[in-house]
Amino acid sequence: MLIILKNFLEVEQRAAEGKPRPQFVEVLNEPFVKSNTLGTTNANITEMHKRVAQRIKAVNPDVKVGGYSAAHPAYESGNFNHWRNNWELFIDGAGEDMDFFSLHLYDFNGTVNVAEEDQRKGSNVEAILDMVEHYSYLKLGEVKPFSISEYGWLGREFNGPYNKERDWFNLRSFSSMMMQLMERQDRMVSAIPFMILKARWWQSPGDYGYSYRLLRQQKDLAGETGDEYVYTEFVKFFELWSQVKGTRVDTYSNDPDVLTDAYVDGNKAYVILSNLEHEAVNVNLQLPFLSNSPVSEIKVKHLFANTSGTPILEENTVTSIDELSLGKEATAILEYTFSDVIEIENEVSESKYYASTYLQLISGGTEVGFDINDVQLNQFGEAVLRIGVGRDHGKSLLPTLKVNGQDVAMVDDWKGYDQNTRDSFFGVLEVPVPFDLLEANNEIGITFPDNGGHISSLSMQVFNFQSAISRELSVNGIDGNNLSFELRLSPNPFKSKVIVEGISAQDVELQLFDLSGKMLLKKTINTTDNEIDVQGVEEGVYLFKISVNGKEQTTKMIKL
Repeated sequence: MLIILKNFLEVEQRAAEGKPRPQFVEVLNEPFVKSNTLGTTNANITEMHKRVAQRIKAVNPDVKVGGYSAAHPAYESGNFNHWRNNWELFIDGAGEDMDFFSLHLYDFNGTVNVAEEDQRKGSNVEAILDMVEHYSYLKLGEVKPFSISEYGWLGREFNGPYNKERDWFNLRSFSSMMMQLMERQDRMVSAIPFMILKARWWQSPGDYGYSYRLLRQQKDLAGETGDEYVYTEFVKFFELWSQVKGTRVDTYSNDPDVLTDAYVDGNKAYVILSNLEHEAVNVNLQLPFLSNSPVSEIKVKHLFANTSGTPILEENTVTSIDELSLGKEATAILEYTFSDVIEIENEVSESKYYASTYLQLISGGTEVGFDINDVQLNQFGEAVLRIGVGRDHGKSLLPTLKVNGQDVAMVDDWKGYDQNTRDSFFGVLEVPVPFDLLEANNEIGITFPDNGGHISSLSMQVFNFQSAISRELSVNGIDGNNLSFELRLSPNPFKSKVIVEGISAQDVELQLFDLSGKMLLKKTINTTDNEIDVQGVEEGVYLFKISVNGKEQTTKMIKL
């Protein structure tokens, strides 16, 4: 391999054929999985990675080397002994010589019951990647980038003759995981959804094709005949995403289970929504740029599964859309075409800062302290504290939180499901932190009410803006006199009162609910009485529902 890499560009035929020299090398594929049964150890494989990387770069300094292509990264297993015996060992032994860290991420079904699927998409993916990042920062003084060289869904118990329903599980995992990986755009050297082309090398006892492939013979599907190759349902992944391009712009969702992203390119904007919920959701589309330029048309692509589990890529063109029904674990991409070129008037820089310690044991009632230092802050911005947690089911995921001595309201929701099909919970809790609480050097205190488990990682995402932005709720509609109105709830987070702005002549009903659905307050407000007193409400996360002329809008807000 070393000779091939060294001489690759010196071979005229290769150059004439347009075959470039490989830029990235993963030393072995999933080597730790069988190390104990193959007469070696994880430590020996780690040393091999180190020596191979050193040798490759000695003769090919421009080739990037990485590893260890981890499979099944269940770091929390055995009270985090899985982490210690795998990634911690690898980073300690070979981390300095790796240009990137590689691993595989799969939603997995180990039973014949899909309802018992062991999902990674959502908070578990965040915890896996955050922990590697955090330890890389502490041990190596830098955060090495990732190669996610396989991701998607595995369900070996569902292998067999080709069927479209099995393809769906991959499709929904491809899109949602890719959106999570796209949030780490500065830390990804590659990310490859796992699919083979024809997989003609596959030999199965039942004479059926490989389950995870882009092309099949027509006869592979029950009821069809013919040897010619046609696309499997996997092609819908490319059809869904094929048009998206441009400059990434700021997006915001008040529900962590609805992943959002957006890109602008000339007079087009691509708005992406992916549903991590195990049921369909209605998404209210509040897009500030819509008021700046007339919309010519909106193309809506919606990839979902029908009632029989078959993937459907539905495409429609409309002139306006205020709400979208997003299917169970579905992804939709809305392509807006405007009359004018979209001008970007504000710029945001994102930085991620890591605590000086990680993997801290949780002792009930005892505060775990962290320091996050050397934070760069502008006048305007936002911040999210990312708390990685590994705990047994039934343990609290709602600690008390202090930032620089001030109480900060915890969230009680996270990306994805509650992980009840996994042996324990391992995920990241993403907590908005009031920007004015932050300093260059920050003290974080986290106190859980009960014993057990670990805080696996702690980091702070800081978004510095050129100018102020608003996250206030905006509800657009038409009043009884055909006069347009816009309602805004502020501030968020709130302390003693919430103000409703933009009320016209009609009355507005405002209701406050806790997250269990219990109504705590109800008030009719108008232009002369537009405040609701919330002094008696405890700190936490709440739902405000606004009702106007039969239209309803609900949003989450935080009480400090």
